[in-house]
Amino acid sequence: MHHLLAIAATALTLTSYASADVIPEGDGAHFFSLQSNVVHLASAPPLNAHHINVADTSLVFGPQFDDEFGSVITLAMQLPGDGSTLDQTIIFPNFGQGMPGPLVTNDLCISSAGVEVGSATDALRFVDCVEPLTDPAQTWTVQDGPHPFISNGEGNCITLFPENAVIGGPVTLAACQGELLGQQQWNPQVVQLPP
Repeated sequence: MHHLLAIAATALTLTSYASADVIPEGDGAHFFSLQSNVVHLASAPPLNAHHINVADTSLVFGPQFDDEFGSVITLAMQLPGDGSTLDQTIIFPNFGQGMPGPLVTNDLCISSAGVEVGSATDALRFVDCVEPLTDPAQTWTVQDGPHPFISNGEGNCITLFPENAVIGGPVTLAACQGELLGQQQWNPQVVQLPP
């Protein structure tokens, strides 16, 4: 019974977001993983389920504070936020889908600076944003299409290796390529922020 309630709660959360083929300039989105995974909800009241298998689009990427002082913020998989203005899992492609520019949340930008390409453990980081398009490490293009990949100017894509498709799993950088396509495609869903 608990498993059924947990699945229903996840489904209700997902239905509050509009599916988007294109993210307009100024809008933000949750970037859902297309990979199957097991979500651990041991401490999630009132369900107290140990774990459940959920739909492929159950986790999104967003900031994770990796030390007690918040000085290292990495890109990691997590449950989507509530869609409010305080939701840090809403990522804003600064100039919209299909246009190169920073990916922003709460005045922080996703950066590839210092990240080892092809590593399954060296997560992308959030850093203070610089002027748009002046730092190639902060320039990304959310490609067009219903399940786009997100690439930088060096031919690398934001990647979720299968072993990382869990809450807290690092989101990394790898060369954009066909055999990794399922690990490099995302399902962006535009979040309608409250007025």
